[in-house]
Amino acid sequence: MQITANEIARLLGGDLEGDGNALVERPGKIEDGGEGTLTFLGNPKYERFAYSTYATALLADRSFEPSRPIAAAALIRVDDVYDAVRVLLEKFNGEQRSTGHISEKASIDPTAVLGLDVSVGTFAVVEEGVSIG
Repeated sequence: MQITANEIARLLGGDLEGDGNALVERPGKIEDGGEGTLTFLGNPKYERFAYSTYATALLADRSFEPSRPIAAAALIRVDDVYDAVRVLLEKFNGEQRSTGHISEKASIDPTAVLGLDVSVGTFAVVEEGVSIG
């Protein structure tokens, strides 16, 4: 899935600071964020990463007061960062589920049962007797 920072801000009712055309492809950890990732700052003990992350976009509470410039291309301020993350994960996961894609590089035991529209990612292992709905 690809989505712009503008679209994310609009979806969450957030305020955007920075590059609204920045393209996000996946969620990521604030300390490991790279190009194309969206990360969030929910706990003040991780604030130091907000200034050095290579993430494309960073979600933060509206009350967040940075002590220096944010490294991310786009800062999206929302009322409740954890609720915003929940909404986005549902959107990202929902779109991934709807594809029903099974990677050729996945290992799936012949006895495993996969439900309709299940996605199995690259290098995933589905063991003997497993049922995924």
